[in-house]
Amino acid sequence: MVFFLLSINPSPQTLCRLKAFHVIPHSCDNQTLTDGLADFLEIHNIQIEDIDIIISGNSGDIVRDEPCRHLEKTCFCKTTLVRFKHLTGDYATASSFAFWLGTMIIRHQYVPPAVLMPLSSPASRKIPRSVKTVLIVNHFLGKNYSFILLTKE
Repeated sequence: MVFFLLSINPSPQTLCRLKAFHVIPHSCDNQTLTDGLADFLEIHNIQIEDIDIIISGNSGDIVRDEPCRHLEKTCFCKTTLVRFKHLTGDYATASSFAFWLGTMIIRHQYVPPAVLMPLSSPASRKIPRSVKTVLIVNHFLGKNYSFILLTKE
């Protein structure tokens, strides 16, 4: 079970800001997911270079993870990649764990080594000095792809 308190008004206790989210409620191929990401970022006036951490919802399923792996190789090759499903498993509400993880990374300005993507390029393993923007890219069973954008402010 996960509980988050969301408010339209920030307070001194605010851990991060949920800036935006989007769900693609069906299965999709590499190009559809890439286009969906481009549209999401454009609508919210974010450049890929502005994203400090990507939290990937890769589950280890070589077929269903292909669109996310494609994004990692093409769009996020210079962004720090983090994973989480090796700790939690894959389930319908796994995005809530990723949300918590992103919040804690922003709050503590620390990326636990256990979540760094082990096979990613050296550039994508470099931890930024300051984490201001986290993008969660997740899916469940190759469907319901989601983008969740968290920011420090």
